[in-house]
Amino acid sequence: MLSCKKQFALTNNVNFGPSYNIAPSQHVPIIIGHEAQLAQWGYVPEWAKGREIKPQINARSVTAHEKPFFRSGFKNRRCLVPINRFFEWEKTETLSRHIPTWMDKK
Repeated sequence: MLSCKKQFALTNNVNFGPSYNIAPSQHVPIIIGHEAQLAQWGYVPEWAKGREIKPQINARSVTAHEKPFFRSGFKNRRCLVPINRFFEWEKTETLSRHIPTWMDKK
């Protein structure tokens, strides 16, 4: 997190180490403004608080601003999730399952 602290001019210290497999509902580091904190992975819009709605864990960036579920959060409740790699799940035509593909900045 030292590089994040310097790169984003963070004003606080949050200690967390690397994680190689973050799953939904786990606590993950996020940055809001110039502060880092841990938050539970998943999004529930303000209008759904108190209802039994499963948190969403992903959205397409090109359409999130149009979808009712994400519209308000996209406009008013953004944060940065510092990562350097992630898995994208690809469906193959020959197999009936998804294959994880390691994505990074290279």
